[in-house]
Amino acid sequence: MFTIICITLFAYTLLGKPTQHFVARFADINWSEKWDNLMAKIRVYADKAGRVAIKPILTFYYAMQDEELSTLDRCLIYGALAYVVIPSDFLPARVLGWLGLIDDAAALTYVYNKLEDKVTPNVQRRVQDTIDEWFGVEYEVVEA
Repeated sequence: MFTIICITLFAYTLLGKPTQHFVARFADINWSEKWDNLMAKIRVYADKAGRVAIKPILTFYYAMQDEELSTLDRCLIYGALAYVVIPSDFLPARVLGWLGLIDDAAALTYVYNKLEDKVTPNVQRRVQDTIDEWFGVEYEVVEA
């Protein structure tokens, strides 16, 4: 139910509709439990999507854990991430192939543009550490 409400809140925000009644429901939510459940889904998605596709998703996941982030911002991130990692969505990739990824990319792009300033160097480091742990370390060749 929580996930459905977050996705609905995300849709309301996209449409420019008022969201206060949704946000009020989450004032006392235990976010750490939600993060753990979401991370399990993200990990399964990462195995299918790969290193490059998982980077923005992990960025939002770690940004969502910032204590100074508003409840609305957390709900938007959670809603967008849930929309991307759940198998059902508006344009299913299983049916439409790469065209089915357009709605997922749009969701991530919208949230990124809205919360870009919340992505700290600490968040970026945690993302890279997780990607390296899951996929192995990639080394850049520096020419002298």
